[in-house]
Amino acid sequence: RNVAQVRVSSPAPTVGGCAMRGGRGNQNCRGGTTGRGLKRRNGPLPVLPPPGALSAPWEVYIKYLPHETEEASLQEFLAASCGPLSKGVVLMKDAEGWCKGAGWATFVSENAMREALLLDGTEYGGRHIQVTVAKQGVFNGTKLDAPTGTVQSAGTHTPALCNEVVRELVSGDPNGLFVDATFGRGGHTRAILASLSKRGRLHAFDMDLEAIAAGAELMAADGRFKLHHASFSSMASVPELYGENAGGPGCERESVTHGTDKEGEVAGALFDIGISSPQLDGDRGFRPEQDAELDMRFDTSCGKPAWCWLKHATRDDMARVFSELGGEDAIAAQRIADAVVLVRGPTGKKVPRRTREFADLVQRAKGGKDYQAMHPAKPAFQA
Repeated sequence: RNVAQVRVSSPAPTVGGCAMRGGRGNQNCRGGTTGRGLKRRNGPLPVLPPPGALSAPWEVYIKYLPHETEEASLQEFLAASCGPLSKGVVLMKDAEGWCKGAGWATFVSENAMREALLLDGTEYGGRHIQVTVAKQGVFNGTKLDAPTGTVQSAGTHTPALCNEVVRELVSGDPNGLFVDATFGRGGHTRAILASLSKRGRLHAFDMDLEAIAAGAELMAADGRFKLHHASFSSMASVPELYGENAGGPGCERESVTHGTDKEGEVAGALFDIGISSPQLDGDRGFRPEQDAELDMRFDTSCGKPAWCWLKHATRDDMARVFSELGGEDAIAAQRIADAVVLVRGPTGKKVPRRTREFADLVQRAKGGKDYQAMHPAKPAFQA
């Protein structure tokens, strides 16, 4: 933190003929594999919403932008590729004014917006960008002017390296029994099912009730697939996966025969570890930037919200959790714990129950200049 950052000016590189901030050399985005000469990653083409499904404002959310992106260059690129914009591009920026990888663009027409959605997966500045329909945020029942990004929907999101991962997983045994340990919204699940034969079988796990609801229709439509509302740590108790030994003594066993004719033998399992986009963008309080109840549970059918833990946890327990599980500096973790104890009062009635309340409290407790581009409360939220 004591080392000064020096940026050397040089002729600005270009993207599609537009200048970019920085100096990493020419970032050519027009490789020639799409109708407009734009490079696209391998994988399926974007699936656009059906006619009439979109409504004004014609706004898109763009992720994975290069750090050097500037509003003017991105706006020029979008106008040339898609059509005129109704207002300037808005980028998320860090304290030094550099792009944090995401932004929004609003077009004058639905056709221009649809052209922008077709840019999903194309190369910009050496990175494959993601372009989706922007959602409008709501705070205290009032619709905000600023968008919040998008919520991942079933069938509209292609996981990173999906084709490569599924090929390695299923290759050589399309008749086998497989496990998707983290269903999410079923991106990998659908790709695995598409690679299996009629004799193949797939089991998936998820603790999130919204994920279970999203997978219910797929389970009803495809007899090869079964979704379990449980953590993947419990898969050893599923008889179809581990045969006679599943669940220990006395466990009732279901008979299953799949393509390998080896009952209870799993041919492969995929673990895509991490939080999912719907959870981050939803209303369960996983993000300090988005106001919601400070819940933070994957499975809302059990346990208690995070604010309940803040209400009853001791100062030492909070400091330990913020430090060991969130990666927070030990001194900062103690300051945050002290702040929570002071604010909640002797009865706990004033404990922060909203993400913004807690995020603001953490920021004030840490004090001083934040040298990280991310929100200063993110380590505490990670814990």
